[in-house]
Amino acid sequence: MMNRKEAEDYVYASYLKASRFRDDRAPDSQIRNPRLTKDLIQRLSDEAGIPAIVITGSKGKGSVAVILAELLRSSFKVGLMTSPHLLSFCERFQADGCRISDEDFCRLMDRVKELLDPIEASLSPDVCISPMGIQTLLALLYFKEKGTQINIFECGKGARYDDVNQVKREYAIINRILSEHLRELGPDLKSIARDKSHVISGQERCVYIARQEDEVMEILLERADRLGVPVRCLGKDFQADQIRLDKKGTVFNFVMGHYRMTDLRIPLPGGFQAENCALALAIYLDILEQYDMIPQKAYLPGDSITEESIKNHLSVSIRKRLSRVRRTGRMEILSESPFILLDACIHAESALQIRQLLAALKINQACIIIGIPDDKDFEGVARVMNPLASELILTRSRNPHYIFTDRQKERLKARGIRIRQTDCLSQALSLWAGRDQKDPLIILGTTSLVSEAEQIVSTSGDHPFHPCR
Repeated sequence: MMNRKEAEDYVYASYLKASRFRDDRAPDSQIRNPRLTKDLIQRLSDEAGIPAIVITGSKGKGSVAVILAELLRSSFKVGLMTSPHLLSFCERFQADGCRISDEDFCRLMDRVKELLDPIEASLSPDVCISPMGIQTLLALLYFKEKGTQINIFECGKGARYDDVNQVKREYAIINRILSEHLRELGPDLKSIARDKSHVISGQERCVYIARQEDEVMEILLERADRLGVPVRCLGKDFQADQIRLDKKGTVFNFVMGHYRMTDLRIPLPGGFQAENCALALAIYLDILEQYDMIPQKAYLPGDSITEESIKNHLSVSIRKRLSRVRRTGRMEILSESPFILLDACIHAESALQIRQLLAALKINQACIIIGIPDDKDFEGVARVMNPLASELILTRSRNPHYIFTDRQKERLKARGIRIRQTDCLSQALSLWAGRDQKDPLIILGTTSLVSEAEQIVSTSGDHPFHPCR
């Protein structure tokens, strides 16, 4: 049986082998081959014979997946596959709220390798089996073993060329689509929307769509209409309003048809988290109704079971479930004194959400550390955050797969943005920690940088990033 490192390495082995023979700057349409795993994924989906949900988007799809899984666990045993991970690769696979064990991960990766070896042997050197395909196969095997009753799968960058999109499902969710992964998915927002619109396959009972730019929504609705898939849209068919932020999270009202719930709280700060939660709530309530599982089991004999009492009981159950949601490294407040916030932010739009939160908390100045690769929106994030920066520090992740160059400093200097540059997160944190008067600290970057910050926190003392550590 593989050991843990060998199992993780196998996920990327085919991709890395092929990368030596091709241009990795090519779009996904030239690199990814979901047809290679299609038959296996669809066969395992058929064998599972249970409902599945596939989620795509640019921002917040992981949060929607985690929130929805927590809600559904009130009535089902839930399988959940997400990516990327922060501290352990096994975070990507969960059954009923528990991540896969190292032993099961290695054992099932051996099984996946057995399934894929004949395919791999037939490939030319420049063709690869996608890492997402390997992970999807492992997830399906794991969920079957654990007897899950409903499964949730988060797509990677896109949908059209993403192996996850081969999973047979009853529902699809499309969160906000932004201008990201331009090299892989297309040169503009419309191209990205067309790629992600392929999560609508024609097999879904319904697709749930977050707020979108008009040009994006037009593409999504046209595909849904052409394939005959019903659509429910945030802002039209269900609402999250009266959104308020504080250090403990986000409070909002939810409305969908005859469901009206006020002052729902989710312990994730950020106005966008209310909308993520609304997406999850909409599909959750529809699934409960579809399977006639609106909770009544908590009632005692003789209780009066009315439509209103059922709604009240459901509201209590939902509030309890939402209170348990956690998202490490997503608008995470690591410390209140000094105030330290960590977020996997790589878009200007995400940075605007952080600005909104800081304004609600009456924080108008902070030391800001940014660790975003060259091919992401480092410039947009720096531009949005610069007005709040007592000092803006550029840094780099240790992950060798991400590219950080001096081009960032030059681009920001041309925009009149003053920065200091460091080679790693520890150096950047030392600059902040060494200040006589420490401003609040905001750390923004790619997930590998967020992971490095979490690892530093886990080995820190009374509070993170103490200057003596």
